[in-house]
Amino acid sequence: MTEFRVRKLLEGAELLAGELVAARKRLNKELKEVSRELKISTVYLEAIESGRLDKLPKGLYGRKIIKEYALYLGVDLKYVLALFDDEVQKQPSGEVNPFAQKTPKKHLFITVPKIIKSIVIVVIVFLCIAYLGYYVKNIVSAPSLVVYLDDDITISDSSLKLAGHTDKEADVSVNGEVVLKDGSGDFVKEVYLKSGVNTITITSRKKYSRTNTIVKKVLVDKEYLQ
Repeated sequence: MTEFRVRKLLEGAELLAGELVAARKRLNKELKEVSRELKISTVYLEAIESGRLDKLPKGLYGRKIIKEYALYLGVDLKYVLALFDDEVQKQPSGEVNPFAQKTPKKHLFITVPKIIKSIVIVVIVFLCIAYLGYYVKNIVSAPSLVVYLDDDITISDSSLKLAGHTDKEADVSVNGEVVLKDGSGDFVKEVYLKSGVNTITITSRKKYSRTNTIVKKVLVDKEYLQ
């Protein structure tokens, strides 16, 4: 039953990808060219055309990317969005808790030898210490941070939409300005650029953690802005 659902999901994603790839080729457009014109990262466009819809931002922003791409290519918007929505709904959301375990009954500790009880106690203490260490490490370690922007790109515009993802509990800033996130940790920020080389610094930090920093360079065509 599970294998049938997975195969069906792949067919739907590949169908959507095939429609968009074919439309782009009919327009004789390269991905980088489309990326510049739509101001959408090639990371997103490549994910769409390879059927990896799970690589898109969650929620409305991911759907907006599909919509803008479909409108640009001139394909049937309702058909494309219906395929996309159908694939998103089919993605599994349930998770198994790996820490769930049964509580041993008291009479077992009465009947087993003392050495076994000592071993069990040592194991329990070790697990508690290991979990405490993991918990502390999770608090102080830098949060994850992904920025969907190619390195050292050149554009011909005075602004761009910067999108990324971080931990839900983390605070994000772009060039020192705090950026709002959605419930899953996705964020979008319009960055205004000057002529020449622009340095964009993105930071993410939880309350007691180290800071995760990503620096991007964007070159703005000087002749375009004059």
